Parts: sequence; structure tokens; C-alpha cells
Amino acid sequence: MDNNLPIVPISLPLPFPSPESVNAYLIEDDPLTLVDPGMKSSRSLAILERALADRGIDFQSIKRVLLTHGHVDHFGAAGELQRRSGAEILIHEEDLSKITLSGEPANEIYLHNTGIPPGLMNNFSQIDQMMNRYSEPIEEITTFDGNISLEFEHFYLQSLHLPGHSSGHTVFYWPEKELLLSGDIVLPSITTNPLAEPVNTPAGVKRSLSLSQMLDSLQQLASMEINLVFPGHGPRIENPPELINSRIAFYQQRLEEIYALLKSTGPQDPYQLAQAFFKGRLQGLDIILAVNEILVNLDLLVHQGRAYEEQIDGVSLFGAC
Repeated sequence: MDNNLPIVPISLPLPFPSPESVNAYLIEDDPLTLVDPGMKSSRSLAILERALADRGIDFQSIKRVLLTHGHVDHFGAAGELQRRSGAEILIHEEDLSKITLSGEPANEIYLHNTGIPPGLMNNFSQIDQMMNRYSEPIEEITTFDGNISLEFEHFYLQSLHLPGHSSGHTVFYWPEKELLLSGDIVLPSITTNPLAEPVNTPAGVKRSLSLSQMLDSLQQLASMEINLVFPGHGPRIENPPELINSRIAFYQQRLEEIYALLKSTGPQDPYQLAQAFFKGRLQGLDIILAVNEILVNLDLLVHQGRAYEEQIDGVSLFGAC
């Protein structure tokens, strides 16, 4: 840790091969705050408890928990922490449904009409099982909308709503230090997957334009003064502008690659396009992530007027315009 910063990174294990860990951040100022406490597993909680004890802190001392977004690897332990400490838990209102039991099952949200064979849709049950195994209900949740100032005794953090990876994804910015707690919006060695989500509109439930949101969020970061990033996974990022701009370039290039594929294949469903783009190297949950990646690019191409979508026998087919 930089001796001038009251922010302590704590690496916590995850039960899957990539990423292998998630970063929690202890903010040692009043009120004592923890950002993204990781999953609720005995191993992760023991490591977190030991890391706090090394600094003379116990769970009961935590007063506030900030969640960058509602994915279980980041929030799963929040309910346990609140049970032990009574800590206030804050999350952007767009992600509230993700951390409550009333959230809609994943397989009903956006991939049921993408052409994934019914047998492979069983992979969604693994996501639901993970939610149930590695999290627990949170009794009280404080939500916020837009951007708020989070006061500490000696400084403040500015929350910034930057959707794309999640509709309520939020980062926390320390202006004086030009420091960003980035959640998953920008990571040092992994390109973040924009995730399609349902959006209620006057015309009914539609998919979010997640890739467009991701690009807008990264453009906003690129315009800011940021000298140091503490990400949700992996080591701190020492040269943020270069990495942020490289991520923007990656998403733009990937969009053109998928557009070129779509023009060469003719109308296809997202599963067929994922098989063609990734050349069949897909198994298990990777199928879901790959089809999602294809889908969010297709949605942006449709929005740009370069592709169209039509429903045939309950499956979405996309073609180039």
C-alpha cells in the first residue's frame, strides 16, 4: 500500500479458474469502510477476517460497505458482514435487483432466444447455484441514484455511475489523489465483458445497449485525470490512460470484426455466430459469455443501422444491412 493512502487492497479467492481472485478494499478512515467484500465462502471470509485482524480491526468495526456492482463475486459476503457488524450497505439502484432474492433468473433475462441448444441452457443453473451458495440475503440496503459524495473524516470519494458491465456499475473517485476504485469497468489483464440486461421501456422489456454504455463509460474515464486505478481484479494500474484507451480500441475493433463476420455468413443467430467467431472452442459457462459478447455487439450494430434483427420461431436472427 502507498503509505500516503488509507486504502488497503485485500485479495480474496474465487471458486473458478479465471479470475482466481477479487479485490476488496479497506478504507482506514472514519467511517471504516469496505469496498466489495467478495463471496460468502468460509475460505474467503477467513482470509478477510485475518487481513482485518492484522490491522487491529474486526468485522464488528466495519461501518459501511460500498458495492461497485451486483455480481456475486463482489457482493456475496455483504449480508454476512451486515449481520455481524450492522454496517450500512450501499449500491446503485440499477443493481438492487441483482443482490436480492427477487432478481429474475439469468436464463430468462437475455439469452433464451439466441439459439443456444436447450441442453446447453442448463449452464444457467450453475449461475443460480453460485448465487445461492456464495451469498445470503441482505437485511437493509441503501440505494443511490446518479452520483453522490461519500464523506470520510479526512477526504471524500465521488461515486460515478458507469454502466456497461452492469447496469448499475459504479466507480469511486478520489479527486485530490486522482485515484479510482474501478470495480470491473477497467481491469489490468482481462477485457471486461459488457453484459446484456433487461430494460423496461414503454414498448416492453428490451435489452440494454451494454456495449454502447461500456464505450461511453470508458470515454468518460479517458477524459478524467486518473493517475492510479485500484481494480476489482488483479494488480493496481499505474498507467490508466494508456490502458483505458487500449480497451476502447479493443471494443471498437471487435465490433468491426463481428460486423465483417455477419456480412460473410448471412443471417445467423447469436449462438451460430459465436461458434463461428470463436471457432467452436466453447464449453460450459464460456458458451454463455461468448454468446453474450456476440449479442451486445449485434445490438449495437442494429442501433447503428448496420444490422437488423428478426424473430423466427422464437429465435433472433441477425443480418447485415
